[in-house]
Amino acid sequence: MKKIILISLSLLTGKLLFAQNTFPTSGNVGIGTLSPTAKISFNNVNDGADTPDGITWYNGSPLNYGIYRTPGAWLAPAYQQMRLQWDTGIILDPGTGYEKSYVDIMGGGLRITSGNVGIGMTTPTQKLSVAGNILSSVGSNEGGALWLENSFKTDNNLAQRWAIYNMTGGYGNSLQFWSYNHDNTIMGPRLVIGDNGNVLIGKTGQSNTSYILDVNGKARANEIVVNTSGADFVFDPGYNLPDLTELEQFVKANKHLPEIPTAQQMVENGVNLGELNIKLLQKVEELTLHLIEKEKQLRNQENKVIQLESKLAQQEKTIQEILKKIK
Repeated sequence: MKKIILISLSLLTGKLLFAQNTFPTSGNVGIGTLSPTAKISFNNVNDGADTPDGITWYNGSPLNYGIYRTPGAWLAPAYQQMRLQWDTGIILDPGTGYEKSYVDIMGGGLRITSGNVGIGMTTPTQKLSVAGNILSSVGSNEGGALWLENSFKTDNNLAQRWAIYNMTGGYGNSLQFWSYNHDNTIMGPRLVIGDNGNVLIGKTGQSNTSYILDVNGKARANEIVVNTSGADFVFDPGYNLPDLTELEQFVKANKHLPEIPTAQQMVENGVNLGELNIKLLQKVEELTLHLIEKEKQLRNQENKVIQLESKLAQQEKTIQEILKKIK
C-alpha cells in the first residue's frame, strides 16, 4: 500500500512539474510556459529573481531580460550582469560589489561592420568616440604608435600611411612622424619633437641642442620677427667711432669687418640672424656717421674753394687794373 501511495505521489509531482514546461519532439521548447513562441522560450523563472550562474527572462516589455553572472535581485546594483537589450544591444554591467568583468577575445578578432563605437559614452558620433584618454603602449624602441592611412594615395611619391611613434633607443627620445608610400616603403621621418621640446624637420638628431627649431633644408616665411636689441649706442656722444685708416688695415689683414664672423665660422657654426643683424646695423650706423663727417668736411672744402675763387677773381681784377695803368 505504501509503495502504491509513493508511486502515485511521484507521478502526481512529475505531472505538476511537467505541466510548467513543454518539451515537444518538434517545434518550440518552453521552460516556465506552455506556449513557447521561439525554439527555446523562458518565462517567469523564479518569479523575477535570478539563479546562481543562471539565465533569467521576464515577461512584458522586451527591456526586461538578461543573463546574470552572480545571484541577486534584478535591480541590485552590486551584482555583475550581462544584459541583452533590443534598444542598446549587449551591455556588461560591472556592478559595485565584485571584481570587474572583462571581455577577452582568444584568437581571431572583433569586427564591427557598421555603426559607431563609443568608449566612456553612450552616444558616439564618430566611428570611434572616446570620452577620456587613449593609451597606446608597445615595449620596444618604437613605443606606442598611431597609424593614419589614405588608400587613395597610390603614387609612390606620396605618403599613403603616416605613423606617429614615441621613440627611444637608437631612434632618440622623441615623438616622430614617419611616412610610408603605397608599397609600404619607408619614406623617412618627417618631423621629430624631442623630449627636450626641440623640433626637428628633415632630420632625427642634432649636434647642438641649443636650437629649439632645427631644419635640414630651406625654410620660407612671409614674415619673421626676431626679438632683439638695437645698435643705437653708436649714436651716443661718447662712442668710439673706428678710424677709417685703422679699418682699412684690419680689412686688408683679416678679409672681413671687425666683430663680423668669418666665412669659415659661418659655415661651421651657422649664423645667428638676430646677432648678425645687430652687428650689420652697427656697421651701417658707423658708416652713416663717417658719411656725415665726410659731408661736413666736403662742405668746408667747398666753402674754402669758393673763398679762394673769390680771392683769385679779386686778384685777377687788380692785375688787370695795374696793366691798364702801365700802358
